[in-house]
Amino acid sequence: MPSAVYLGDEVSGAGWRLAGVEVHTPAAGAETTALVSARARAPLVLISASVARAVAPPALQQAQLA
Repeated sequence: MPSAVYLGDEVSGAGWRLAGVEVHTPAAGAETTALVSARARAPLVLISASVARAVAPPALQQAQLA
């Protein structure tokens, strides 16, 4: 189980990977699924603004409230 997951672009993800964070670059249309999956596996999920814009609003709101 990873301690943190980053959802975002590959370039930014390279830096997070160096810091020991698990990195995922979701395909277009799979952002919400990626967020739900990451939340189930890690206590901390970091998400880029571009991925956050593509996540379904209810899923993003639930993540923010958690």
